[in-house]
Amino acid sequence: MPLSRFGWLPPLFLLLLLHVTFFTLTTAFQDVISISAPNENYFSRQKRSLNEPTEVSSLASSVHLNTSHLSLILSWTGVNSRYLLCISKRLRNNLPRHLPEVPSPDGNASHCTFVFTDVAHKTLFMTKDCGLNVEAQPLSFSPNVIEFDQRSRNTFLVHDTQDPERKLYVTNDFGQEFIHVQDYVQKFLLVYDAPQTHLFLQRATPGGLSNILSSKSFFLNSSDVDVVYSGVLDYEIRGSFIFVKTRDEAHSGYKELFVSQIGKDGTPGRFVRAEFGDDRPIHDYYIVDVTIDNQVLLCANFDSQLSNLYTSLRLNDYEATFSLSLPRVIFYNPSTTWNSSWLRYTSEESPFVDIVKVQGLRGVYIANQIRASYFDSKRSDIVPEDLKSLITFDLGALWSPIRKPRLDKGIRLPLNCSKKGNCSLHLSQYLSNKYPSARSIPILSRASSVGLILGSGNIGNHLGVGKSNVYLSADAGLSWQQTLAGSYYYSIGDHGGIIVAVKYYKTDGPTNELLYSINEGVTWNPLVFYKKPVRIFGLLTPPGENSTIFTMFGTEEINSVKWIIIKVDLKSVYLRNCTADDYKLWSPSDSSHGKHRNCLLGRKEVFERRVVHTNCYNGLKYDRLVKVENCHCERSDFQCDFGFIPDEASPRTCIANPQFTHMDLYEHPSTCKPGGTYRRKTGYVKIPGNTCIGGKEKEFSSLNVSCPLPSKKIKVSRINLWNMSEVQVLPLKNISDVTTLEYDLDHDCAIWSDGKKKQICIQCMNETASGPRILISEYIESVQGMALDWSSRNLYFVDGKQRKIEVVRLDNGSIRRVILDDKVLKKPRGIAVYPGHGYLYYSDWYEGGPSIGRTLLDGKGHKTLIKGNNIVWPNYLSIDFIANRIYWTDSKIGHIGSCDLHGENLKFIDSAPNMEKKHPFSVAVHKIYSKMIAAMDVKIFSKSIRSQSSGCSTNPCSHLCIPLPETSPQGFKKSSLIPQVERLVSLSLIMEQAYFAVEVAFNVQSQCNGIKDCPDGSDEMNCDDCPSHFFKCADGKCINSHWRCDGESDCDDNSDEMKCGFKECAQGFFKCDNDQCVNAKYRCDLVEDCSVSVFLRTN
Repeated sequence: MPLSRFGWLPPLFLLLLLHVTFFTLTTAFQDVISISAPNENYFSRQKRSLNEPTEVSSLASSVHLNTSHLSLILSWTGVNSRYLLCISKRLRNNLPRHLPEVPSPDGNASHCTFVFTDVAHKTLFMTKDCGLNVEAQPLSFSPNVIEFDQRSRNTFLVHDTQDPERKLYVTNDFGQEFIHVQDYVQKFLLVYDAPQTHLFLQRATPGGLSNILSSKSFFLNSSDVDVVYSGVLDYEIRGSFIFVKTRDEAHSGYKELFVSQIGKDGTPGRFVRAEFGDDRPIHDYYIVDVTIDNQVLLCANFDSQLSNLYTSLRLNDYEATFSLSLPRVIFYNPSTTWNSSWLRYTSEESPFVDIVKVQGLRGVYIANQIRASYFDSKRSDIVPEDLKSLITFDLGALWSPIRKPRLDKGIRLPLNCSKKGNCSLHLSQYLSNKYPSARSIPILSRASSVGLILGSGNIGNHLGVGKSNVYLSADAGLSWQQTLAGSYYYSIGDHGGIIVAVKYYKTDGPTNELLYSINEGVTWNPLVFYKKPVRIFGLLTPPGENSTIFTMFGTEEINSVKWIIIKVDLKSVYLRNCTADDYKLWSPSDSSHGKHRNCLLGRKEVFERRVVHTNCYNGLKYDRLVKVENCHCERSDFQCDFGFIPDEASPRTCIANPQFTHMDLYEHPSTCKPGGTYRRKTGYVKIPGNTCIGGKEKEFSSLNVSCPLPSKKIKVSRINLWNMSEVQVLPLKNISDVTTLEYDLDHDCAIWSDGKKKQICIQCMNETASGPRILISEYIESVQGMALDWSSRNLYFVDGKQRKIEVVRLDNGSIRRVILDDKVLKKPRGIAVYPGHGYLYYSDWYEGGPSIGRTLLDGKGHKTLIKGNNIVWPNYLSIDFIANRIYWTDSKIGHIGSCDLHGENLKFIDSAPNMEKKHPFSVAVHKIYSKMIAAMDVKIFSKSIRSQSSGCSTNPCSHLCIPLPETSPQGFKKSSLIPQVERLVSLSLIMEQAYFAVEVAFNVQSQCNGIKDCPDGSDEMNCDDCPSHFFKCADGKCINSHWRCDGESDCDDNSDEMKCGFKECAQGFFKCDNDQCVNAKYRCDLVEDCSVSVFLRTN
């Protein structure tokens, strides 16, 4: 018999009931609550009492039910209600379905309206006074599904799903009269966004598909009926969005998803097809969550096992784009996934995803991911050991393992945890709860107890099915502790002021002891609630989780059913009511450090929380103080943009999705005209709803770049540096998209790459009539840079998309070889060679570690020269062959950097202010003349420099002669390489298509300007590496000097907070390891109050 109601919590289960036993328990549950002094035994400081107490506590009361039915259903009747409804039934083979929750309009317990349905006998049992009076109403149809209009106590709908015509009825007088309103209804939903309640329903058509219809009169008035969408397989309404599934006409058996936002008038807007940046067809979709900021988390299923989690990027009337958040999530749907596994027998008909939201906070979720090794096993079944737990603090933009708990005395790491620290905490969710031999208790969090999380699980490399323990986090998942050994039911009350736990009978057997903690799990106190052990099947707390009343239900006997309900009221364990002095301010943190660690989704939320070791009562009417302020932007405020995915090797890095190839992610818009600009993707986008400002926002935001010039206007010019007015346009033929340049001075030939034709071309000035010679036209995708070794007449080039550097003979394009590939290169960009020393230099944009590297000219002896915070987007390289320095432009920071040939003596020159918007691209250096140009490529060529020789100058090899570093004063070493041509997988990379130029002139003879101009370098001696208003960390990092000794770690090594010379802390305060003073009451409360992440000390 299903149960529904108008009040707080509707019913419990939906199924056929042949017999109903109904109770209102008023005797045991109407005690008058009063404050009184607690018994001293209740506040033992031990973790657990070793002696089992035998006397039943006066705080517990019990009621026996006169029923022998095998199934019992309980529900509190509303917020602040003293009534508990119980339904018992005979066990049937069919499994129950939960009805959706219906919130109470005003929380008044008198609104205790329930409707019970006896489907077999076509009867309704109705009550408006919590069951004190029940009225039976015979029907002519089967009341399989019922739903109340939240705006009207007397209006509800009844759906007869047993009738072949699947009829829908409505009553406006609390069941006295029913009106038939629709036929062939597959399902229906009520929407309350508009002033009037709107009814949406899915109606079947003869062709096997359905139409979605809507009405604000419950279809009683035909003039207000709208056809919302036709040709539907299924639909769902979550938040303010309506999601429609349709057939994918291009892929049989697959589905497409369309999204629309419902307006304030209750009418959906334009439906837009959801795009996921992946070319693979999708079997099914599951809406995980819609946030208050209208951010959508959904699961897309690709086959019977593989499902990925996506988060929305842009949802409007023109686009619905999603970004990959987490691959390989566990998603169960009986019709599409895992339908040959044990799940089909234990999971009823309800789909689920192993993802849970931490209540009361924005953006914090815990998910269980299928381990990558599972897919190598080729198994069709799945068990909890195949999963691992991850947590996100930024709405799925970044996921990380759950930090393993600190180890108290007597707690050891499992044997399978290696010393490398690859163990983490894993928590049970829906799959473990349904697993037959586990039936683990899921994760619990409440909005009323912000920051508190309880979960059952284990420490290790993956989730387990053996005996689990209870873990608690008091800081929203940042850190954890093992609070109880074994399996327990648990619940939270008094706004987090009290936690209760009782043994889980399936793993730990019967019990008559309840444990409670009034200090967030630091210590636990036992309470005997019954004269003998009972098999406990559940632990309830009234709606809102703010009460101190907890209810358990179970059976006394193992071989017979004697239901018992036990109530425990723990209000009297408090010494007094709380005052303002009993609270502290707390902010949730993500897993980063420094000034950003107390920010989630770009804002710092400051909550008032009771000091852990204070024994006081918050009270039902406690209203938690909350303050909000915006934070500076960090990487965690951005997610991967559409078409990009997290790099498996470095999840903080977004790379182009190799499964998404039907569009160029970097293509400029068709409306982009010469002289204009457009926003080009970087692979990152700010998380919708994120409110961060400044900080690293520019580093990850899209770039404002110039629209490309038409092909006919592309030209290559030669400028006389001694006479800038002398400009010669080279007579190159058939050029369409020049991306990078080189010049062969010995033969007076221009060399360029053509991005559109995917060619490398050569044209000599004495052969202009014959046109260019095609050096390479195969196995290249996107040439980002070229460098000519004039001594061996080899051309080196960077292919960004294929992540490789190749060398090719200038006189024979078929003789070529890859010298560096994607084992070293991630996003290669610029390149320069120094034949006289046998070195090749390159730049790499890889967000997980941008760098400038060096190898020998044969690709051996690789070394990273520059990395870290000094570079972000290093572009084209240039070598000062006089001062032996490497120069580059950083197009993100907007400056010139330089170092010596070995990556030392790092210097920087800031660009002019107007360069920031111009995206500086190239730099060329010769003697005392320097140019930084925002054009595609600029180089300075000089015979005086290229007169240097190498071992290949006089003794060439038969294939590829490679000059190597000098080994003796008498000559150069050389190497011969066998040519090699190979096709590599094509990967997308940013292709610069800006063709404007901005010049920046500077005096390179200034002292301490970052350039070694004197031969002995004396002009750069005695210069501070950091600017005068910056502090230099021990690791060399420069930070603002105002951040020194401010109580927050800004240096990665914490050196900015050492030797600060703080005075001793005042009485009542505790001194942190970083010399910060915090209130002594905050010590050992399981929340890290010292700004630096210091583990709590127990000595």
